[in-house]
Amino acid sequence: MQVKQVLDLLLDNESIAIQGKTFEPISMEEILWKTGERMYWMRNSEDLWISIDPESEEVIVFHDLDEEVDADADLAVYNGNDYECSYAGEGKVMDGTEELDRVSVRDYLGTDGRTLRTIAYIGGGESVNALGYMVPEEELTSIS
Repeated sequence: MQVKQVLDLLLDNESIAIQGKTFEPISMEEILWKTGERMYWMRNSEDLWISIDPESEEVIVFHDLDEEVDADADLAVYNGNDYECSYAGEGKVMDGTEELDRVSVRDYLGTDGRTLRTIAYIGGGESVNALGYMVPEEELTSIS
């Protein structure tokens, strides 16, 4: 299934299957990057969340980390593994046209293909570290 179709279903509060497992969204954050692009972060009740980038057609499944991550601008270390910075950006958490918060995000790519994401919510002071992996379109299906 194409990423844009997956996004449409999730925005309509429909469940999807990711690698054969049901993902039912319970919350959503829409991120408006300084570049004007949009990204969507959706959580389920099992402490998993997905990041959907409709422009690059990427879907990444994440789980939050309880442990601290040693990170700087170029490198992050988690669980003895090195992750190199592959993306850094800032944006706004939006609710329609209303700005709810600002975020600063860094993605670090590991040699195993996993993505380590660090998120700082500037207004609320919260920070989140998450580890995830990219899901190919063929492993995303609708539930009808």
